[in-house]
Amino acid sequence: MNLKTLILPARSSLYGRAIAKKVNIDFSVVGFPKCATTSIHKTLEKLPDLYMPDHEVQVANIMSGKQEWPENHYSLMGIKNPNLVYEYHNLLALYKSNKNMKFIISMRNPSDWLFSFYQYRMLEIRSNNSWLLPVLNKHPEYKDISFDDVVYNKKSFLGVSIEHGFFIDYLLDIFRWIPKENIHLVMLEEIASEPVEAYSRIFNFLGIKDLENDAAGVVANNKNSFYARRDDFITQLSFLDNIYKQKNNQLKEVLKEKFGYDNIYW
Repeated sequence: MNLKTLILPARSSLYGRAIAKKVNIDFSVVGFPKCATTSIHKTLEKLPDLYMPDHEVQVANIMSGKQEWPENHYSLMGIKNPNLVYEYHNLLALYKSNKNMKFIISMRNPSDWLFSFYQYRMLEIRSNNSWLLPVLNKHPEYKDISFDDVVYNKKSFLGVSIEHGFFIDYLLDIFRWIPKENIHLVMLEEIASEPVEAYSRIFNFLGIKDLENDAAGVVANNKNSFYARRDDFITQLSFLDNIYKQKNNQLKEVLKEKFGYDNIYW
């Protein structure tokens, strides 16, 4: 039995009790980053009698009381933080706070994910986002990392790394701790090509009556016009496809076996 198996449940139970004293959260949109989590958030927050904070909620802020909640009662309360999928202790703490909590996990082709995430982070750097200034002061080299550096030299920065696209490695731990009945999986490609069907499934998972006017979804964080052209990086993307192939096949098998989900998109 490894250290994670021994410590994680006990610590998460403690954190879960602290969360439960502050708020009852019904659902969480937990990742992966750059996989339509903001679009899901913006679509859900439009629905009546449902509340989600307009920012990414940190579990530490819930426990400390820094996170504010509305005084009015809502039928459903949810949060979004696409980095939670990488934070086992926080994800399990949320589940321990409410074992009926539902988790929405979105994914996309990992090669496209890495390209999009790299472009997104570089746009933030070029825009001099205030939250990045302390990081860039400490790591000025981040400004000069190229996509080739990430792909061929395995450099990483601000969450952008090849390894973070091995989605199955993170999901296996999540599936180990959280029952499949509490998890809904959706692909960005599914939302893009079949938005009505994709959001109808999300609504049904959350127990929300399907509202026809809201089912199409909201397109958010669409900054592609500021990104480099994907067609200029076909060689790098093909290289990534080969790196991710084995993990992607493993993911397909697990999703089919455990959830009956047939990933036809990649």
